[in-house]
Amino acid sequence: MNTDITDPWCGTDVPESSNDKCKNCFEDSFVENQTQHIKLADSEEYLEKLCKLKSLQKASSKKDLVTSLFEAKEDSIARLITSGCKIETEEETELTSNPLIRHIAPHLQALTANELVHLLKADVLQIVNESVLSGKVFLVVTGASRGIGKQLAISIGSVLEKGSHMLLLATNLNALKETAKNIPASVSVDTVSADLAKTTKDKLHDIIMQSLKDQTLHQFDRVVVIHNVGSLGPMNQCTNDLTDINMWHDYYDLNVFVPAILNGVIMQIFNEKTNTEKLVINITSLYGIKPGKYLSYYCSGKAAREMFFKVFAVENPEINVLNYSPGPVETDMYYEICNDFADKQVKTEFKDMLMKKTVLTCEQTVNRLLTVLKEQKYKSGDHVDYYDEL
Repeated sequence: MNTDITDPWCGTDVPESSNDKCKNCFEDSFVENQTQHIKLADSEEYLEKLCKLKSLQKASSKKDLVTSLFEAKEDSIARLITSGCKIETEEETELTSNPLIRHIAPHLQALTANELVHLLKADVLQIVNESVLSGKVFLVVTGASRGIGKQLAISIGSVLEKGSHMLLLATNLNALKETAKNIPASVSVDTVSADLAKTTKDKLHDIIMQSLKDQTLHQFDRVVVIHNVGSLGPMNQCTNDLTDINMWHDYYDLNVFVPAILNGVIMQIFNEKTNTEKLVINITSLYGIKPGKYLSYYCSGKAAREMFFKVFAVENPEINVLNYSPGPVETDMYYEICNDFADKQVKTEFKDMLMKKTVLTCEQTVNRLLTVLKEQKYKSGDHVDYYDEL
């Protein structure tokens, strides 16, 4: 008999199936053990997240399946039209949830990037609602125009209770306004351009009172002050070369003196008569407790500022004070170190973290801060780093 070699099944003797065996003999032959299914290591965690996601989306009926399939079809048509009929890559396809598989066999499809973001936002909301950030809040954030300060304003401001009020301070007013666009209309926001290195007690008092002109002090359940503003200073000079007194004054004015003065002004405005809960967060650094070559300004400034808030915590035990070190975060300051730092070893380490994608995002470190605040496992005035296990 002539056999077509292009057909691997031609000429093969296939036994007849008996009545007492499964009819799907061919498919079942690929399954070694039909009675046991091995779960993935993170299956329980995945199913728990999926249940939470369904609860958030309130999608549990047959109508939801039909709606999901219709929306998926509409999205596919829209993508084809807007992309000039460009077919999605395999990677892009994997990021899209298949609604049919999700409803019939959810364990066969992982959570998409958008779904993970949705869950993350829900977690942040839960953290805020259960923590020292609940109630109507007057929030002050310095250096809120970019980087960590911007993310702090957006992440916290987005979940504050209706009637809360925010004051964002930085030099770049346009950038501050961009930050404010990400905050819900239920929270009022003031953006003020101020050169904090050259301000005074009276100017700071006027800025705060002007921001509160349409508010009453007693309407707020708590005041939250985040001292985020800061600069690196020169990163290519040894300690013996730092003999310019004016440069020292300029650096300490912005990084130490003004945060201390601003803090005092706010505490005087919201004194014991207002009966307002207070939370003060100082954004510090590992370099505030660990010396680094060519970083005399930065290390000494962070150390002085952190110690000031430690003393403040001891003097005011009723106030919640946290010195938070955000870890290595991808910001403009991080790139300054990569480009201008005189210490070649540290410079190389920072560049390697960028290449290996191990550097943190602003959102990651802010979410970690919110978790620290929720858990409240630190003592007021403590230095808590992103990587610390409390």
